[in-house]
Amino acid sequence: MKSMSESQEPLVDVKKWIVCIVLTMTFWVFMTWTLLPFIPEAPPAWTVFWSAFTSFPIAGTFYLSSMCFTATLVDQIRQKRA
Repeated sequence: MKSMSESQEPLVDVKKWIVCIVLTMTFWVFMTWTLLPFIPEAPPAWTVFWSAFTSFPIAGTFYLSSMCFTATLVDQIRQKRA
């Protein structure tokens, strides 16, 4: 087994990072659309603004969990190969 000090390839490369960003942006748009009916009555621009604003923390949590999942999956695949 390799020690932690030995250099290894990073668990998440640029391609996986871009995929996670695109998935997060798609999820943010979906959550913005989903939350629109739950915003109190206001002008349409404010409704979209508050829906999008509310979706940011949800999308941020999705981003963190997708990156953690990706890193864990890559690590498990590498350990199986070794």
